[in-house]
Amino acid sequence: MNTNKYKCKQAELYTICRAILAAMSEPALLPRFTAFKGKYTASWVTARLSEVDQAESTPGNEQRKARHKALRIQLLTTVRSALQHFSALERYIVHVTPPQLLKSAIEAAGGTDYAAASNSNFDACRQMLHAAAAYATDNATILMAAGQNMPATFPAQLTALLISLDAAHAVFLGSETEAQQQAAEKLILNNALYTTIVQAVNADAQIIFSSKEEEAIRHQFVFRHQRYLVRGAGVAGMRFHITDAVTGAPVPDVLISIPAKSTTLTTNAEGRALRLRLSSGEYLINCEKSGYHTLRQTILLEAGTVQRVYIRLTSMEPAPS
Repeated sequence: MNTNKYKCKQAELYTICRAILAAMSEPALLPRFTAFKGKYTASWVTARLSEVDQAESTPGNEQRKARHKALRIQLLTTVRSALQHFSALERYIVHVTPPQLLKSAIEAAGGTDYAAASNSNFDACRQMLHAAAAYATDNATILMAAGQNMPATFPAQLTALLISLDAAHAVFLGSETEAQQQAAEKLILNNALYTTIVQAVNADAQIIFSSKEEEAIRHQFVFRHQRYLVRGAGVAGMRFHITDAVTGAPVPDVLISIPAKSTTLTTNAEGRALRLRLSSGEYLINCEKSGYHTLRQTILLEAGTVQRVYIRLTSMEPAPS
C-alpha cells in the first residue's frame, strides 16, 4: 500500500517542486547540473513541470467530495420524486380497492419498502419503485377507473423513474470507486514528484555546490529551507501562467519585471514562471514580449500565500478573419 513520502501539504509540494525547477534553470546553474548529470537539461525541467501540472490537476479530496455530494443530491432528488409518485399511487389504490384488501394491495405496490426509502435507503427505493411500476402496469385498467382515477401515463412515469434511479445510483456508486482510484493515483504522482525533484535534485545540488563559497546556492536546495519559504509568516510569492488572449496557447519567453524588487523573470515553454521570497503587499508587474502589447497589472499578495497570476497577452498581429 502506498504511503505519503512528503512531509508537507500537497499545495506546498507543488510550489516547492516548481521553485526547485526554477532555481536549477537559472542560466548560471543549469550548466552545472548538466555537467554533473547529463539528464539535467532544459527539456528535463520542462517534462518535470508538466508532471507537476498533471499531479496538481488530478482531483484532490475537496474536488472528489464536491462531486460525490453533487451526485448524492441528484440521487436524493430522484428518491423524493419516487416517494411522491408512490404516495400518488397509494391514493389511486385507495380509490378502487375495498377496505379489507387495501393493506395487502399497498404492500404489493411497494409499501413495505416505503419507510426505508424515506430514510434514503436507495436499494429500498429501487425495490419500492419496481413493485409500484409492476402493480400500476398490471392493474392499470382497474386503477384508471375509466378515466376517473389514475392517468394512463402514470405506469410509464414510474418505469421512467426506476430507470433514472438505477442510472443515478450506478453513477453514484461508480464515483466512490473512481474517487479511491484518483486518490491512489494522486498519491503515486505526488510521491514521484517528491522522489524525482525534491529528494534527487536537492541531494545532487549538495554535491554540485559543495564549496564553501557556494553555501548560499546550496542552501536553496534544502527541503527544510524550501518548506519554510512556502510556509513562513510574511513570506509570499507569485506563480505566473501567461497565455495568448486569442488562442489560449502558453506564451514562453515573456519578460516579467517587478520594479519594487528590481527583479525580472522569464516564462518557460509552458508560459509559467515562479517568484518566491516576496513580502506581503501590493506589487506592480510588467509583462513584455516582442509582438505583444505590454501588460501592467497590480497584484496583492497576502502573507504566507503563493498567488496564482493568470495573464492573457494580446498580440499586435490582427486576428485572422
